[in-house]
Formats: sequence, structure tokens, C-alpha cells
Amino acid sequence: MSDPELDFLKAYLNRTDESDTTGWSWKRVVRLAWKTWPFKRPMLLHLLILIPLTFWALLAAFVGGFLFGVDLFNNKVLVGEKLQPVQAWVLNLGEEYVTTDPLLLGKTGQLELKGKSKSSAKEDWGKTKTEFDPDSMLTPEQRKVVRNRLMYWGAAGGILGAIFGLALWYYSTWIWQSINQNLRVAMIERAETLSLKYHNRARVGDAIFRVYQDSAMIVNLLQAGVFEPLHTAGALTVSLAVVAAFDPLFTLFVLVTAIPLGVLSVLTTKRIRLSVFANRMRTATWFLAHKRASVLSS
Repeated sequence: MSDPELDFLKAYLNRTDESDTTGWSWKRVVRLAWKTWPFKRPMLLHLLILIPLTFWALLAAFVGGFLFGVDLFNNKVLVGEKLQPVQAWVLNLGEEYVTTDPLLLGKTGQLELKGKSKSSAKEDWGKTKTEFDPDSMLTPEQRKVVRNRLMYWGAAGGILGAIFGLALWYYSTWIWQSINQNLRVAMIERAETLSLKYHNRARVGDAIFRVYQDSAMIVNLLQAGVFEPLHTAGALTVSLAVVAAFDPLFTLFVLVTAIPLGVLSVLTTKRIRLSVFANRMRTATWFLAHKRASVLSS
């Protein structure tokens, strides 16, 4: 008795191209990306616009939310330190909110003129910053004003960020769906040039699945194999640059630690892929035996 599902499972179990499943490499991904160039070329301008837009959006969210918002809330609202000039300018506050401490402003040259080194100035500042000083700390009323302005700006930034993020997501989806549509059109045009003999023995469902499902898998592979690594590399570069501005030694420690971790991931990823493939083969074998038993019993 012939069963299409049995034939499909037998063909799957008798596969000899195991390397095609487990032997993915960067070279193969690059070759695939190059083959899809004719479908990406009409959307090249939009891709070139999308990449810097995404980068600047992430940078603005990081600077505005973490470096700016977190510092204002933790150090200005809760502790009561006076604001940096750029923070007071953004919140539209007067000069009475701005700090005059040379150490906080980064003017270490003024410390040297006063006969103090940078390290000794830090020690003195750390001993006295908890004591209330009208010249160096905000009053309770001023802290409330900073809190309210921060809440207003946070709400406005959240709304604008959500709108911009939604628009960026829609723009990205439209670009990739357009690339996928170009690929589908090319597949249909190529299928129309095939002979009637081929279409006579080919299954309609298989052709539909290839056009509507397999084409999407190619686009997903391009996103995961090409563009997401570029996005991750850019994000890591910005993060390391910010960390290096605070502590270069810690940044060097992160880079040194990342090398063995990267080698370890490369060595273990192939073993994981082989284990997944072996598990799929065992599952298919069990299902084939179960299907055979159900066919014989019927």
C-alpha cells in the first residue's frame, strides 16, 4: 500500500545531504545573500535609509533614557546634586540649578590652579557632598521642580519614541515584505517557463508552499544571518565606546573575555546543530514506525 506520508518520510530518512543541514557557514550565507541581490536592489535606497535610522534611534534611546534620564533621577532628584548645563538647558531651568563644581563640569585645569590634584578633589567632594550646601546642592523645592520637568519630558519622550518605533517597525516590515514579494514574482515567472511535463507530475501544494513559505524563510535567513549581526555589532560598538569613556580598563577586560567566549560558542554551536539534526531523525524514525503500524492495522 502506497501512502504519500510514508513516501515523504522514507525520502527524508534516506537523505544523504546531512552536510546541507549542519554545514552552514558564513561563506554560504554570503553566497546566498549575493544570489538574492537582484531582489534587494530595488529596495537598496530604503535599506540604506533604514540602517542609519535604526542606529540613531537606538543611540537616542540609550543617551536620552539611560545617560540623561537615569542620571537626572538618581543623582539630581534623589540625591539633590545640581544639574549639568546641558541638563538644565533641556529642562529649561535657570542658572541657579546649574552646578559650578569644576570636577562635575570636567574642568580639571581649575583644580590644578587651586593646588589640588584630581584625586584629592574627588576625596574632598565625596566627604562633603552629603552635607547640604546651597551652592552645591538643590533645595527640596528645586528637586521637586526637576522631578516634575523630568516626568513631563519622560512622558513626551515615551510617546514620541513609541510613535517613531512603530513607524520604524512598519517601514522595516514594508521593506522586507517588498523584497520577499520580488522573490515570489521571480519564482512564479520561472515556474511559468517550465514545461508541461514538469507541471503534470509536480504537486500544486508543493509549488504554493515554496512560493508563500520558502520564500519567507530565505528573507528570514538574510535578516538573521546578515543584517542582525551588523545591527548587533553596531550596538556592541556603541556600548563599548560608552563603557570605555567611564572605565577603559574594564572595556579591555570585556574585550579579552569576549575572545574565548566567542571561540567556545563556535565550537559548541556545531555540536548543538548535530544534536538537533539527530533528534529530528529519531523523531522521524519513530513517526515512520508508528505510521507503518497504523497502516498495517487498518
